[in-house]
Amino acid sequence: MNTVNQPSSPTKRLRIGDILVGSHLLSEEQLNEALVLQKDFPGKKLGLILVELGYITEEKLIEVLHLKIGIPTIDLEDVVVPKSVLDLIPKELAEDKIVFPYQLIGQVLMVATTDPLDFDTINQLAGISGKKVEVALTSRRMIIEAINRNYQKHVVEEIASKLNVEAEQFENRVEADELLEM
Repeated sequence: MNTVNQPSSPTKRLRIGDILVGSHLLSEEQLNEALVLQKDFPGKKLGLILVELGYITEEKLIEVLHLKIGIPTIDLEDVVVPKSVLDLIPKELAEDKIVFPYQLIGQVLMVATTDPLDFDTINQLAGISGKKVEVALTSRRMIIEAINRNYQKHVVEEIASKLNVEAEQFENRVEADELLEM
Protein backbone atom coordinates (compact mmCIF):
# COMPACT_ATOMS: atom_id res chain seq x y z
CA MET A 1 0.00 0.00 0.00
CA ASN A 2 1.27 3.47 -0.84
CA THR A 3 1.38 5.91 2.02
CA VAL A 4 2.66 9.35 2.78
CA ASN A 5 5.66 10.10 4.89
CA GLN A 6 4.79 11.44 8.29
CA PRO A 7 6.79 11.99 11.43
CA SER A 8 7.25 8.72 13.33
CA SER A 9 7.01 10.30 16.75
CA PRO A 10 3.72 11.86 17.88
CA THR A 11 5.64 14.73 19.47
CA LYS A 12 7.08 15.67 16.08
CA ARG A 13 3.76 15.52 14.23
CA LEU A 14 2.70 18.96 13.05
CA ARG A 15 -0.69 20.15 14.22
CA ILE A 16 -2.66 23.01 12.76
CA GLY A 17 -3.46 24.52 16.16
CA ASP A 18 0.20 24.59 17.20
CA ILE A 19 1.19 26.21 13.91
CA LEU A 20 -1.45 28.95 14.30
CA VAL A 21 -0.55 29.65 17.95
CA GLY A 22 3.15 29.68 17.03
CA SER A 23 2.37 32.17 14.26
CA HIS A 24 0.50 34.41 16.74
CA LEU A 25 -2.72 34.12 14.74
CA LEU A 26 -4.53 32.28 17.50
CA SER A 27 -4.35 32.40 21.29
CA GLU A 28 -4.01 29.33 23.48
CA GLU A 29 -7.49 30.11 24.85
CA GLN A 30 -9.02 30.19 21.37
CA LEU A 31 -7.28 26.93 20.47
CA ASN A 32 -8.51 25.26 23.68
CA GLU A 33 -12.07 26.45 23.05
CA ALA A 34 -11.97 25.03 19.53
CA LEU A 35 -10.51 21.73 20.79
CA VAL A 36 -13.35 21.41 23.32
CA LEU A 37 -15.88 21.99 20.53
CA GLN A 38 -14.10 19.45 18.36
CA LYS A 39 -14.72 16.79 21.03
CA ASP A 40 -18.45 17.53 20.75
CA PHE A 41 -18.31 17.06 16.97
CA PRO A 42 -16.12 14.02 16.27
CA GLY A 43 -14.67 14.04 12.78
CA LYS A 44 -15.04 17.80 12.35
CA LYS A 45 -11.74 19.37 11.35
CA LEU A 46 -10.14 21.84 13.73
CA GLY A 47 -9.44 24.30 10.91
CA LEU A 48 -13.14 24.37 9.98
CA ILE A 49 -14.12 24.94 13.61
CA LEU A 50 -11.65 27.85 13.88
CA VAL A 51 -13.06 29.39 10.69
CA GLU A 52 -16.66 28.92 11.89
CA LEU A 53 -15.78 30.57 15.22
CA GLY A 54 -14.36 33.52 13.28
CA TYR A 55 -10.89 33.15 14.81
CA ILE A 56 -9.23 32.86 11.41
CA THR A 57 -10.28 33.05 7.78
CA GLU A 58 -9.92 30.05 5.52
CA GLU A 59 -7.64 32.08 3.26
CA LYS A 60 -5.32 32.96 6.18
CA LEU A 61 -5.27 29.32 7.29
CA ILE A 62 -4.21 28.21 3.79
CA GLU A 63 -1.59 30.97 3.61
CA VAL A 64 -0.06 30.03 6.97
CA LEU A 65 0.08 26.32 6.17
CA HIS A 66 1.65 27.11 2.81
CA LEU A 67 4.29 29.41 4.30
CA LYS A 68 5.05 27.50 7.51
CA ILE A 69 5.19 23.93 6.24
CA GLY A 70 5.67 24.41 2.51
CA ILE A 71 2.47 22.78 1.30
CA PRO A 72 1.75 23.99 -2.26
CA THR A 73 -1.57 25.62 -3.07
CA ILE A 74 -3.84 24.99 -6.05
CA ASP A 75 -6.54 27.06 -7.72
CA LEU A 76 -9.22 24.63 -8.94
CA GLU A 77 -11.39 27.30 -10.55
CA ASP A 78 -10.89 26.16 -14.16
CA VAL A 79 -9.46 22.68 -13.59
CA VAL A 80 -10.99 19.97 -15.76
CA VAL A 81 -9.96 16.48 -14.70
CA PRO A 82 -9.96 13.37 -16.91
CA LYS A 83 -12.41 10.63 -15.91
CA SER A 84 -9.49 8.23 -15.44
CA VAL A 85 -8.20 10.41 -12.58
CA LEU A 86 -11.63 10.90 -10.99
CA ASP A 87 -12.22 7.14 -11.10
CA LEU A 88 -9.32 6.67 -8.66
CA ILE A 89 -11.30 8.31 -5.82
CA PRO A 90 -15.06 7.70 -5.50
CA LYS A 91 -17.15 10.87 -5.49
CA GLU A 92 -18.74 9.95 -2.14
CA LEU A 93 -15.31 9.70 -0.49
CA ALA A 94 -14.18 12.98 -2.06
CA GLU A 95 -17.31 14.68 -0.71
CA ASP A 96 -16.99 13.08 2.73
CA LYS A 97 -13.31 13.94 3.19
CA ILE A 98 -13.41 17.25 1.25
CA VAL A 99 -10.63 16.22 -1.11
CA PHE A 100 -10.34 16.40 -4.89
CA PRO A 101 -8.05 14.35 -7.16
CA TYR A 102 -6.90 16.75 -9.85
CA GLN A 103 -3.89 15.20 -11.59
CA LEU A 104 -2.02 11.94 -12.04
CA ILE A 105 1.70 12.21 -12.73
CA GLY A 106 3.09 8.73 -13.28
CA GLN A 107 2.19 6.88 -10.09
CA VAL A 108 1.60 10.05 -8.05
CA LEU A 109 -1.98 11.20 -7.51
CA MET A 110 -2.22 14.92 -6.79
CA VAL A 111 -5.07 15.70 -4.41
CA ALA A 112 -6.43 19.07 -3.27
CA THR A 113 -7.35 19.22 0.41
CA THR A 114 -8.18 21.64 3.18
CA ASP A 115 -6.16 19.61 5.70
CA PRO A 116 -2.72 18.53 4.51
CA LEU A 117 -1.93 17.13 7.97
CA ASP A 118 -4.75 14.56 7.91
CA PHE A 119 -2.47 11.60 7.29
CA ASP A 120 -5.24 9.07 7.92
CA THR A 121 -7.27 10.42 4.99
CA ILE A 122 -4.19 10.74 2.77
CA ASN A 123 -3.23 7.13 3.51
CA GLN A 124 -6.82 6.04 2.84
CA LEU A 125 -6.71 7.77 -0.55
CA ALA A 126 -3.39 6.07 -1.34
CA GLY A 127 -4.83 2.68 -0.43
CA ILE A 128 -7.96 3.14 -2.53
CA SER A 129 -6.17 4.60 -5.55
CA GLY A 130 -3.10 2.37 -5.42
CA LYS A 131 -1.02 5.51 -5.99
CA LYS A 132 1.33 7.64 -3.95
CA VAL A 133 -0.64 10.71 -2.86
CA GLU A 134 0.70 14.24 -2.70
CA VAL A 135 -1.45 17.09 -1.51
CA ALA A 136 -1.99 20.75 -2.29
CA LEU A 137 -4.04 23.23 -0.30
CA THR A 138 -7.16 25.01 -1.40
CA SER A 139 -10.42 26.24 0.07
CA ARG A 140 -13.36 24.06 1.03
CA ARG A 141 -15.57 26.01 -1.39
CA MET A 142 -13.19 25.41 -4.26
CA ILE A 143 -13.02 21.67 -3.58
CA ILE A 144 -16.79 21.31 -3.36
CA GLU A 145 -17.27 23.25 -6.60
CA ALA A 146 -14.60 21.17 -8.36
CA ILE A 147 -16.21 17.93 -7.17
CA ASN A 148 -19.63 19.03 -8.39
CA ARG A 149 -18.36 20.39 -11.70
CA ASN A 150 -16.02 17.52 -12.64
CA TYR A 151 -17.79 14.41 -11.36
CA GLN A 152 -21.13 15.72 -12.67
CA LYS A 153 -19.61 16.48 -16.09
CA HIS A 154 -18.58 12.86 -16.51
CA VAL A 155 -21.99 11.55 -15.40
CA VAL A 156 -23.66 13.77 -18.00
CA GLU A 157 -21.19 12.61 -20.68
CA GLU A 158 -21.91 8.95 -19.84
CA ILE A 159 -25.67 9.52 -20.06
CA ALA A 160 -25.30 11.38 -23.37
CA SER A 161 -23.14 8.57 -24.74
CA LYS A 162 -25.71 5.93 -23.72
CA LEU A 163 -28.51 7.98 -25.29
CA ASN A 164 -26.53 8.27 -28.52
CA VAL A 165 -26.01 4.50 -28.61
CA GLU A 166 -29.70 3.87 -27.93
CA ALA A 167 -30.72 6.38 -30.63
CA GLU A 168 -28.38 4.71 -33.10
CA GLN A 169 -29.79 1.26 -32.24
CA PHE A 170 -33.33 2.59 -32.65
CA GLU A 171 -32.48 4.06 -36.07
CA ASN A 172 -30.95 0.73 -37.14
CA ARG A 173 -34.12 -1.13 -36.04
CA VAL A 174 -36.33 1.33 -37.92
CA GLU A 175 -34.20 0.92 -41.07
CA ALA A 176 -34.30 -2.88 -40.71
CA ASP A 177 -38.10 -2.81 -40.27
CA GLU A 178 -38.46 -0.62 -43.38
CA LEU A 179 -36.35 -3.06 -45.40
CA LEU A 180 -38.46 -5.99 -44.21
CA GLU A 181 -41.66 -4.20 -45.28
CA MET A 182 -40.42 -3.80 -48.85
